[in-house]
Amino acid sequence: MRTLVKSTVIACAFAVPAYSAQACPGFALDVQPVGATSYNPNDAGYLAMQFELTLVGGPAEASCSNTIIEVSPRGPISLFALQNGASVIQADPDIATRSFSVFNDATLRLSGYSVQQLIRTGRVLVTYAQLKPGIFAPAGRYTNILDISVNGQVVATFEPELVLEPAMRLFGDMSDGQGRADFGILESFDRVTTDFVYQANTRLFVSARSENRGSMVHEDGDATGRIAYSVRVNNSPLRTDGNQTVPLVSNLGVRGLGSVQMETGDIGNPVAGQYSDTLTLQFVAE
Repeated sequence: MRTLVKSTVIACAFAVPAYSAQACPGFALDVQPVGATSYNPNDAGYLAMQFELTLVGGPAEASCSNTIIEVSPRGPISLFALQNGASVIQADPDIATRSFSVFNDATLRLSGYSVQQLIRTGRVLVTYAQLKPGIFAPAGRYTNILDISVNGQVVATFEPELVLEPAMRLFGDMSDGQGRADFGILESFDRVTTDFVYQANTRLFVSARSENRGSMVHEDGDATGRIAYSVRVNNSPLRTDGNQTVPLVSNLGVRGLGSVQMETGDIGNPVAGQYSDTLTLQFVAE
């Protein structure tokens, strides 16, 4: 006996859903420098160099989170530098920042953290460098030109700008702004000289003002006695009423040496005692 086995084949068709990754539709960026626009070499703190990126139209699609955003200099100088003619000032990269994943003189690439913040909120503030205090480069306007690229295409350009203010400073014994010149035992036609070391980033002038109108006054007062004296700065005569200036040699950032000479005339026979005056030198960088 044969047993008939009937075979039934069931064909099944399964519909498998297919998903394709949604491409980032792209976006437009606006960039603006942020923060201080002037720099004084005598200020104590560091100056942050910053810019803000803003998405035109607001936050972007989540699919744009892998976008590569880079900053690069258009010219030959470092993106951390600013230039005024032949003079260049160099800032220090802000290596502590979380803003970048690539960090060198030619390229800054925004980190994933920064890109996510930009995509999510529509803006991100970036600190990319810090300018240390005490840079006595020539005074003036310093700039650079930086390009912002998205996935290799330049989409925005900005020009960081900083005005380096005229400034000067003193060193050594007069670094605190005070000095002392002692004639000792006064005699006719006596002379005393005190030196000062200075630094300036522009033309420098000095004036002098005497508290007692160009005289040293007796410790018991003007009525007891006064002894007149004259002043020279670097051998140039200088009035003591504050209304005259004489130039100092300024090598734009290089330290210079100056001297103040004070000289008496014929003092006659003054009353014995202590004579003194306060002579204020005013330095003007312009």
